[in-house]
Amino acid sequence: MPEASHAATRGADAYRESLVQLGAEGHLVGTLVQPTGPSTSVGVLFVNAGVIHRIGPHRIHVKLGRALAQDGVPSLRLDLTGLGDSGRAGGTDGMLAQVRRDIRAALDLLAERTGLSRFVIIGICSGAEYGYQYALDDERVAGLVMVDGYSFGNRRTRMLRYLLRLRTLTWPVLKNAVLGRLARLRAGGGQPETPVDYGLPVLTVTDFGEGLAERARRGCPCYLVFTGSVLQRYNHASQFDDVMRAAPLSAEDRSAIARDVQSVFLPDIDHTMTTLHGQRVYTRHVRQWLAKRLA
Repeated sequence: MPEASHAATRGADAYRESLVQLGAEGHLVGTLVQPTGPSTSVGVLFVNAGVIHRIGPHRIHVKLGRALAQDGVPSLRLDLTGLGDSGRAGGTDGMLAQVRRDIRAALDLLAERTGLSRFVIIGICSGAEYGYQYALDDERVAGLVMVDGYSFGNRRTRMLRYLLRLRTLTWPVLKNAVLGRLARLRAGGGQPETPVDYGLPVLTVTDFGEGLAERARRGCPCYLVFTGSVLQRYNHASQFDDVMRAAPLSAEDRSAIARDVQSVFLPDIDHTMTTLHGQRVYTRHVRQWLAKRLA
């Protein structure tokens, strides 16, 4: 695939975008965004949100990547194997292993094109969890931004969840819920809903806490963003801190988390960044975190 590029300018700010092909099999496609001015010491890799093309939900990866370019941060929007414009690969050792190869190839290209050696991985949903799983494989990963990724609740989470349900409870909703429950009981309970399998391991709260601490000790701070679309599992600003405080973690792990892991609850934006307001809020938070933590 020949490389295509164009430059765009907004006022005094400029960036250059290039379509790139990468990977050992040449099947991966991405969009490289480079500032035309001086670059920072850190680059960014965007991975797919679920099965959405590399532009991200409502083009949020495009908008955030271009905004970061104004801050001097180069980035690559990557389509993982089999998603968006990227083709299939010949590997047969599982999805997570292939994702790891894809991310490594993307960081290799970023390093080659930018001369940088430190990179932040930004992902939404399964993309956040892929970044988390990869981080310990590569010392070049200098940070993670995880949107609606792993989360764990507590008693307050459950209480607020029930209150949210009561708020929206109407007679038609109650009637349909009762009738649906009776129908499932008559049918023998029905089949349980099958969760989407992204090839990711299941973590306990202790696993997650220890994992965050280990990544922090290796120079990989984490920024956990939770939106108003996941209120059933994350619904108050102090939830992450409260859950980690109650988890059976060592004093060393707690210290690492307190120093290098930050969480933010943004109830006025949704999981797919639908509104322009939500996009601006999310973009502002990520830019501020990057500027503060990774300068």
